[in-house]
Amino acid sequence: MGLTLRKPAYIAACLGLFLLLLGTAPAEGYVRTPAEAQASSDGREGVRFVRSGAHVVESDGTVVVEVRLDVNLQEDLHVDIVLQPNLSSASSEDFATPEVLTLYFEAGLSAGSVQQAHIELRDDNEFEGPEHATLVLRNLRSGPNISIGTSAAFRLDIADNDQAGVVINEIQPATEADMDGDRRAEGTEAFVELLNTERQQVDLSGWYLTRSGGAAFHFPEGTRLASGAALVVINNTQPAGSYGGAQVLAAPDFSPEGDSDTVTLLDGSGTRIDAHRYRDQRVREGSLVRSPEGRGAFTGHLSVSQTSRSPGLRSDGTYFTASRSLDSGTWHILSSPAPAMRLADMHDVTPLQGFRGYEPMAAKNLYTRLDGESFTAPDRLDGVFEPGRGFLLYLNDDRSASGSTAVLEAPGRGNSGNLP
Repeated sequence: MGLTLRKPAYIAACLGLFLLLLGTAPAEGYVRTPAEAQASSDGREGVRFVRSGAHVVESDGTVVVEVRLDVNLQEDLHVDIVLQPNLSSASSEDFATPEVLTLYFEAGLSAGSVQQAHIELRDDNEFEGPEHATLVLRNLRSGPNISIGTSAAFRLDIADNDQAGVVINEIQPATEADMDGDRRAEGTEAFVELLNTERQQVDLSGWYLTRSGGAAFHFPEGTRLASGAALVVINNTQPAGSYGGAQVLAAPDFSPEGDSDTVTLLDGSGTRIDAHRYRDQRVREGSLVRSPEGRGAFTGHLSVSQTSRSPGLRSDGTYFTASRSLDSGTWHILSSPAPAMRLADMHDVTPLQGFRGYEPMAAKNLYTRLDGESFTAPDRLDGVFEPGRGFLLYLNDDRSASGSTAVLEAPGRGNSGNLP
């Protein structure tokens, strides 16, 4: 009997928290232990965070988190500040402080007394983008009828001080010149190609491109660029073609000039990420492209390739990554071109559901094995895809601006250049 496929229920994208001590209410996802709940109902709330959170930069060094005593102590009180990695986008590697810190309040202290915890940030050299961390108060040890207060979680928002390794990799200025030497002018659509040279995905939400003429293109909220992948911003209302599976964004009002211009990429804070200025562009050399890709100086495309341009592709026509943009709101039959691609990694493409830890009560939206005429779903998501074998995925992603596309990427070098 074949499998009857039904559209899964809508999945809200859940954003994790990495709590630090403090708050006006328990963090979403934080559940008190039975002992804490019983103490709260029987007695007085004894300790809580003074503030609900803080905003810092990775290079700030030390963050001071304060915990307040709300009762007069008859006995010593100990309480732990615990890092909750399952509620965070940051990890323990972002801190030089142990994952558990213990604060001590001595007997005889009065209500209003405050103890401080010093959370040391680790300033690395890798771009990670904005992160958040959550600490919670746990394991209170004191006399009876004293509990942890409702302000039991502290959220720390951490801004990265490292620049993202996203570069302008290729620029095609607008031109009506003879591009192939046949003495006829070919109208060429202007485009800008970006390349992510980082080892991780970069969120381009709020980033924008400018040119010296004053026009700007703003990346829609939810625009994400996978590691090693390219994105093409093209001066067209309805771009046609595959562009090597790269993301393509229409920019009908953004077009670098043919003779001279400066194209600049800025992040959401206005910090310049990359820029290139060109003059007297020799259009017979095609577009301007970095050689080597991603890190070299700009040169004419025809000086490194037999083609005049390669939007979404390397200058030699090969793929940057084994990736493809997919329409959401429908089922896709796909295959994994690379080994060691984990089933759980598909959650980075679209919210998974129907599995333990992933909306377990909803209908499953990933089927990995073909048995005769039917696809069957895995029992768990701790396995890997079989290279070259098909799988079935319902793509439902509300994390892009339009909610209509997402990017499927295979890590490393795949067995084929693109996902079929």
